[in-house]
Amino acid sequence: MNSAVILQIQSAIILLLMHIGVYIILKKKNRLLHAKCMGIAIAWDIILILQIELTRGAIAKAIKVPTNPIILNIHVGMALTCVLLYFVMIYSGRKILKGDKQLLKLHRFSGALALTLRTLVFFTSFMVVS
Repeated sequence: MNSAVILQIQSAIILLLMHIGVYIILKKKNRLLHAKCMGIAIAWDIILILQIELTRGAIAKAIKVPTNPIILNIHVGMALTCVLLYFVMIYSGRKILKGDKQLLKLHRFSGALALTLRTLVFFTSFMVVS
């Protein structure tokens, strides 16, 4: 099994964990389990990015914006936005768990956007694998 397949399998599992995390909060209303599930998914996703960098030199490829195929630039842009949203999610989620409900709207919006982008990153990853 080559590294591309292993990375894609990990990516699929991460995305599944994120969808399970959404199910946990929407249907089970279990905030602590939601936080744990999403925390694992986010940590694993960041580790996956490091794996991609170490095995493929992703940063060196990504910074060649003018010469990259447009789909690669879109993929990288969505992935970077997703990672930035992870930090918003972690910050707001920790505040919400401590009882600060003021950030709930931001958390929900950022979460929906992050999940949408992460799903699109997964699908575009099949187009940029080389």
